[in-house]
Amino acid sequence: MRIRQFVINQVAHAGDKAVKMPSERELCRKFDVARGTVRRAMEDLVREGYLVPKRGMGTFVNPEKSGAYRVQLTRNIGLILSGGMMVNITGNFQQELAGAFAALARQEVSVQFVNFTARRPADTLADVAALGFDGLLWLHPPALHPEMQEYFFAHYDRLVIVNSWALPGWKNVVLDDYQGAMLKGTAELIAHAGADVAFVGRDDSHPDARQVYTAFEELFARRGLQRPPGYTIPADDIARPLGRLLRTRHPRAVYSQGGEFGRAAMEVLAREHGSLPPGFMFLCQDAPEMERLPPAVKIRRIAKPDYFQLGKAGMLKLLKLMNPAAAAGCRPGVVKIPRSGKNNG
Repeated sequence: MRIRQFVINQVAHAGDKAVKMPSERELCRKFDVARGTVRRAMEDLVREGYLVPKRGMGTFVNPEKSGAYRVQLTRNIGLILSGGMMVNITGNFQQELAGAFAALARQEVSVQFVNFTARRPADTLADVAALGFDGLLWLHPPALHPEMQEYFFAHYDRLVIVNSWALPGWKNVVLDDYQGAMLKGTAELIAHAGADVAFVGRDDSHPDARQVYTAFEELFARRGLQRPPGYTIPADDIARPLGRLLRTRHPRAVYSQGGEFGRAAMEVLAREHGSLPPGFMFLCQDAPEMERLPPAVKIRRIAKPDYFQLGKAGMLKLLKLMNPAAAAGCRPGVVKIPRSGKNNG
């Protein structure tokens, strides 16, 4: 499939030129595959009319498959998935992918998935370079590989990133502003409870959480506060340490990441409601079961983004960059997607 896409991309951009394909030996070396694999791929492409072999001269692109119209038909988009999304497609990611493909309605393009976490970063770069993508949409690049992000931005003008945060130098970003909402809610929580806040979720040392926790510490520092030791509950075992913390320290607030962390924290809060001080505040990301908490608990909910619109906006921005006429007048920038739902409490 990699050889096939490489050849089709060459055909699409040949125009009226008599472009000669690399030899079988060159393709073997380029893609690090056996000669039989190259031969089967080339035979299939000849049979489908993309290539024309000429005795004694080599194999050339078929002019009938080239030209401006065919270039439009064979634009190739790379969809880079991060964080194990290829094997763990959650409901949020399903919505995001559905939105991205909805933006491709009536668009004559091909889409190939690239699993960023499948192998070493160098292998991902090699795949992307060999496939010759006309545009790249990267869903949620991980914070632990900044060198990869720098490489993509240095080599690809037609690259759009969908993420909850943007780094300096990122040119085309679709931002769900989820982290901004978290920090705003956390600032409210600190103003309410001071340093007396228990955190439930990934440990501070987790690469994906480190940046958020650093921002939290800055919020504490601005108010002259220092988070008490032992007030972070790692995700491995939430129930016992959080229950013990609520009974012995009686913190005035709890912040919890969403998903399984939020559900586990809510179960403990419901069970230990007698230990909660008056005016207790609970801040959580995307937890749907909040109505189960005692009425005395003040709830601040960070609603999740509209993932369908997030994926759609990312793909539409990429298509605009890939359109030469539109790209000439297109200014790089950030698109913000509003969060869905309403805050409770």
